[in-house]
Amino acid sequence: MEFRTPVSERAGAKWGIISGSSNFITIATGYVMFLLRKRMKNLQNINLYVLGYLLTVCFLLLDPVNLSIGPFIYGGDINGIAVGFGLNQYIIQAAFFGLFVFNRELIVQKLFPLYNVETKHPLFQPLLKQKGS
Repeated sequence: MEFRTPVSERAGAKWGIISGSSNFITIATGYVMFLLRKRMKNLQNINLYVLGYLLTVCFLLLDPVNLSIGPFIYGGDINGIAVGFGLNQYIIQAAFFGLFVFNRELIVQKLFPLYNVETKHPLFQPLLKQKGS
């Protein structure tokens, strides 16, 4: 089994894909759920309605945080991605931090209003003004 390969022999795009595929799938699922947000909003079952909202937020935010801020605390998948694709870890972290900020803005400007979420917390205020605001 390839997962039993010594760390010193783990290299190449295959290891980058193995390390990053779960993150990619989670974020992609978040985008699919975001695109289907109006359908999920119209669900008659309140449990599915709330679950759709919470999962969309989690799927869009958690892996970008895991790959941007997480490595400063605990390492994680970023090492396999960086080694596998031969990229600088900090470039990957910066890209995922940018993705985090973008996804956060999608949530604040599109998802919150749809689900009637109102907050005055500074972390959940739009960074960019919407047209017509």
